[in-house]
This record gives sequence, structure tokens and C-alpha cells, in this order.
Amino acid sequence: MDKIFMNNDALASGIATIISDYRKGDVNHKFDTSHVLKWVDQFDESERNVVLRETFHILSYYYFKEEKIIDILKNFLEKIQNQFSLEKLIFINCQDYVAPKGASQGILLKLIKDIFEKEYDLQCCIKNDNYYDQIGDYIYIYR
Repeated sequence: MDKIFMNNDALASGIATIISDYRKGDVNHKFDTSHVLKWVDQFDESERNVVLRETFHILSYYYFKEEKIIDILKNFLEKIQNQFSLEKLIFINCQDYVAPKGASQGILLKLIKDIFEKEYDLQCCIKNDNYYDQIGDYIYIYR
């Protein structure tokens, strides 16, 4: 069915399916259909279908499940390994200083740490510091 003709319940269900793993284990509730419908209630009734359609469209293309993020990180580390020694790679966790309410960097660093241990049998060096410049949302490289 074309999303233009989907009703709010169907769109909310689709959104809930896409984001079903969002912050899994990090929050106390599921992002299910009723949660999405409750969220969209903050908008005027005449705007809800448009908000749901656009959210569904955006998430359909730009929401990455954890497995996809892990694949991207593995690919990135493989490319880094072709140029540098992973043993000398240092990741800087400065989100506490830059964006204290954010959690994305910590989540990504945990995934990187897991990849280091499982794929390379290495310990990942993560430093908590605020004296480095950020060159990306989650990767910091210093030689």
C-alpha cells in the first residue's frame, strides 16, 4: 500500500516497526504503535497524518538498525587498519563535555570496543577528555 493512502494507525505501526530496536535496553518502554500515536498527538489533528507520513518516509531511508551500524563500523575499522595500526588508535569520549545530555557517542564507542575485542582480539583505547578537537560524531584519531 502506498504510504500516501495509509491511515494514521498503519503509519504509526510502520514507524514502530522501523524503530523497534531504538535505545533497546536503555529505556524502560517499547517504541510501539501506541507510543508513536501518543507522540503524534502533540500535533494538531489536521497535521498528524502528514507528520506520520514524513516521519515514516525519513525513517524508511535513514534509520539504521544496530546491525547496520556495526557493519559500517567494521568497514570503517578495516579501512583504518589498512593505513594505521589499530593498536595505536585512540578514541576520545568527550560527549560529556561537548553535549552532556547526548548518548550517541557512548553507544558507538561501546560498539567499537566490542568489535575490537571480538574481531581483532584487541583492547580498544578510549580516553575521556575535553582537550581534543572533534573531527566526527564518533571517531577521533590521533597519532
